[in-house]
Amino acid sequence: MGLEEYVKENYPNVMEEYNCFVRDFVPSVGSEVASLIDDLGGISGQSLEVIGYSALGCGMDAFIDLKNRSDGENCMCSFVNWHKKVKLMKGEFVLIKSVNFND
Repeated sequence: MGLEEYVKENYPNVMEEYNCFVRDFVPSVGSEVASLIDDLGGISGQSLEVIGYSALGCGMDAFIDLKNRSDGENCMCSFVNWHKKVKLMKGEFVLIKSVNFND
């Protein structure tokens, strides 16, 4: 059993607090993230670079703009549950309220 599974099983309130906390942050521009799912810039485990942030539509859906480090292809990851789609490998987090969106 891994640490995350152990914490989920024995201390569920810790994971709930973590999920509430992480919703206020996203990886900063220039950070390296790894894809946790197959549809973000290739296969799971692919190295991606955060290149900016976009807001689209009337509802202002917000996205992390990513660039695949191996082939240069761009993709986007929704701010909603981003931590279940990518994992920060190198870099820092930034508060969502301080993000500057691309035009």
